[in-house]
Amino acid sequence: MKKIIMALVLMPLMALAGTEKIGDVTWSFTVANGEATVTGASPVSGVLEIPSTLGGCPVTSIGEFSFSGCTGLTSVAIPKGVTNIGSGAFAGCGELKDVYFCGVVPPLVASDAFSSCNADLILHAPRGWTGRTRILGGVYLVVDGEIMSVQQVNMTVTNVVVNYVLNS
Repeated sequence: MKKIIMALVLMPLMALAGTEKIGDVTWSFTVANGEATVTGASPVSGVLEIPSTLGGCPVTSIGEFSFSGCTGLTSVAIPKGVTNIGSGAFAGCGELKDVYFCGVVPPLVASDAFSSCNADLILHAPRGWTGRTRILGGVYLVVDGEIMSVQQVNMTVTNVVVNYVLNS
């Protein structure tokens, strides 16, 4: 009897793995505490729009090394519910040029999430993007359609609208 009760208590703590096909893409993910973490997708090339839900749960994280080495990936859209982008999530995506953040609150981004990506990687953020996030130096940040160069590792973005391009 004690073993059965212990198993029922521990069940919510376990992450369940799954896959879901949306259009031509099969998504891999885990679900824990009612939230989905993207762990990969196939095929990955060109433009990729990460879904806002998987397995009936909101996508809140992009897991470590989820898209690492996806050399054909050129653009990715991150849904507004994503609060975390893990270590190496897009590392080595040499053709990745554009990342679109759809939420107003920036996710926590691991310092190496975009390592070894295209030298001209541009992060696109909507008007009103506020908060603090970690972004690698040498990356561009676009807020409300305007580009600014990001040279520092830690930066704060508060209702920024840049009306000119800063060269790196």
